[in-house]
Amino acid sequence: MSLPDASGARQRLGNALREARDRTGLNQTAFGQELGWPQSKISKLERAQQLPTEQDVLTWARAADVAPETLLSLAALARSAPDYRTLRERFAEAGGAEGYQQAFVATDAAAMRIFEYQPALVIGLCQTQAYAEELLRLPSGPGAAGASDEEINAVIARRLQRQQSLLWQPDPARPRREVALIMGEAAVRQEIGGPLVLRAQLDHLARLARRLTSVTIGVVPLSTPLPLAPVSGFLIHDNLVSIETLHGVLEIEDPADVAQYHRYRELLLAAAVTGPDMADLLQDILASL
Repeated sequence: MSLPDASGARQRLGNALREARDRTGLNQTAFGQELGWPQSKISKLERAQQLPTEQDVLTWARAADVAPETLLSLAALARSAPDYRTLRERFAEAGGAEGYQQAFVATDAAAMRIFEYQPALVIGLCQTQAYAEELLRLPSGPGAAGASDEEINAVIARRLQRQQSLLWQPDPARPRREVALIMGEAAVRQEIGGPLVLRAQLDHLARLARRLTSVTIGVVPLSTPLPLAPVSGFLIHDNLVSIETLHGVLEIEDPADVAQYHRYRELLLAAAVTGPDMADLLQDILASL
């Protein structure tokens, strides 16, 4: 099965924005000053590395003195098409594997609702350092997309930083966000790095389940009928769904599709055990090791 390719629609939009700016005779820096935007935003929009909002398109059209209808229709087409890019491409855009991981910190900071589901691996936000080191150095880790050992070390450090800022040290000055992290029971039984690493990881998860009150962490037991049959994990930041494969990342922004994933989120939350019940399940698994 081939993955949907949004590059054509996004690139056509980027080209149309660039052509409209070119007709003004202004370079990216000068045009950005007209709009009150940094040059980097102009560049990302024209290179199809960032999707404009409807208001962005209207602002651009007014500044370029063009009819907004064509730009708006291209923006709607680009937004409705899932965007799939390889991890090599993502790393290149972000300035490396560490930059790609750091981008998650910024996305987390802007989101009011975060949900992640992983059927067979402990979610990154819940991983111990030892588990993350073993997982990210597998043949399927960032090294497969060209990351060096030094970059993988930096990715692990950023992952732990993201965990601290989102789970343990939320910003008290901002409205409380909704964070839920759900795993399949297979995720907490699969050995990564051997039984000692798994045991420490399960102890860490049990501690999170008991101590965290601002975040929902849960496991869907194998004894519970699955409410749906997801073949991969997925991550929701408000109205953006990300699905990471071994090779790349699929991003979905179409409102109807995103709404469906929020429905999946509700079903998985209803099926999961959380808090003390989850800690008890983990203790049973620990006893069986």
